[in-house]
Amino acid sequence: MKTIKLFLLLVVSLCVSLSYATPPPACGVGAMFGYKFNPSNFVEFKDSSNVIQGWQILSYKWDLGNGQTSTVQNPSIFYSTPGNYNVCLIVAGKSTVAGTNITCSDTFCRTVTVTPCNTLYIGFQNLIQGGVVTFTSFVSTNAVAPVSYNWNFGDGTSSQDPNPVHTYIHSGTYNVCLAVEDANGCRAERCQQISVTIPNSVPCGLDAYFGKQSVASSNLSVQFIDSSKVAPGWLINHYQWTFGDGTSSTLQNPIHAYSTSGTYNVCLIISGENPSIPNAHCSDTICKSITTNCNSVSGNYTWIINGPSVAFQQNFSSNYPPMACFWNFGDGSATSSGPNPTHVYANPGTYNVCVYARDSSFCYFSVCHNIIIPFASCGNVNATFTISSTGLNGAVVLQSTTPGVPAGTLYQWWMDGQTLTNPNPNTSFTITNVARGITTFAFIFM
Repeated sequence: MKTIKLFLLLVVSLCVSLSYATPPPACGVGAMFGYKFNPSNFVEFKDSSNVIQGWQILSYKWDLGNGQTSTVQNPSIFYSTPGNYNVCLIVAGKSTVAGTNITCSDTFCRTVTVTPCNTLYIGFQNLIQGGVVTFTSFVSTNAVAPVSYNWNFGDGTSSQDPNPVHTYIHSGTYNVCLAVEDANGCRAERCQQISVTIPNSVPCGLDAYFGKQSVASSNLSVQFIDSSKVAPGWLINHYQWTFGDGTSSTLQNPIHAYSTSGTYNVCLIISGENPSIPNAHCSDTICKSITTNCNSVSGNYTWIINGPSVAFQQNFSSNYPPMACFWNFGDGSATSSGPNPTHVYANPGTYNVCVYARDSSFCYFSVCHNIIIPFASCGNVNATFTISSTGLNGAVVLQSTTPGVPAGTLYQWWMDGQTLTNPNPNTSFTITNVARGITTFAFIFM
């Protein structure tokens, strides 16, 4: 008598069997960016994408939300119309590990809000004739009258005329700035350097220079230190600093606190005179790019996998709370700003999950880990099937009786541990020439 032994797989076994034979590789690049409005109301985008060891970024592609695109790493753009713009960055990367040829891409999007004040656009031109310079300003049509003008000619003098004519006494390079404010309080500033050559002028005996050091009491505060050189007989009687974020100071060695991390163009203008020489007044300018360092944020995150659902728990800390978190789950889904989100993955595989933490001083810190999802959700389904003999040539019919299985489900059958067929959509399967003895059957659905 032929005996057939029925063997039912547990639900856990079913789930484990659903992992890919070759899991898709995790993407080693994670897109991320920040932005700020500079004093000229241009939006400066700053790439802060994460790259894990053994990977490199190949390209950047920006969708700036207004029909314009860019492929530079850190683009700058002026939005002429107020509104909310959905800006997206796509980074493409590749593995640099020898013997691999893995490429991938990742996308990050965020909304940039442009206010009416952010659409105030200004600029100016100049005509240099010896020491006499004619300045011509222009302001966008959305400025609300009356409009005030404030010029700084870089030699310690200023003007409130829209289109001033200024006479320089000494040859040199001057950093000229124009600040404009309209009746609604909207403000914009534009600076540019001009070179003035005056025949037979007295050489300026001032040489501007400065250094900087961080301030321990504040993550984004910088101590600027004047180290200008002065020729014999010359005196410095005025200091003018511009910090690259729309603020300024007249102190010799100011301490400035930036509101956000980033790179700023800082300028020092020194003005002075030589009392022993008639009309020996001059100024000198130096500008440097400085970067505020962010080292206040630290921490990591943990996770618990429950089927396709993953609960994330972050433990970031900062000297400047509160904290904000932005999660990229590595599967192309929408990002999350929750501190401890739970995410459900649609497919098994390996995912590069990155969290970007930001404190109140706008310092960012990012951590990425590869998360392995070995199975999809089986829910509470219990696999069952029946076995019947046709009485012909030892044929046996295997019939799934599992309730609640959706249409289109694939079935995989085994006999004595050997695969009988590739996954097929049929709930039943017929086997012929089953040998006498004890035979074990099993199946999964996926």
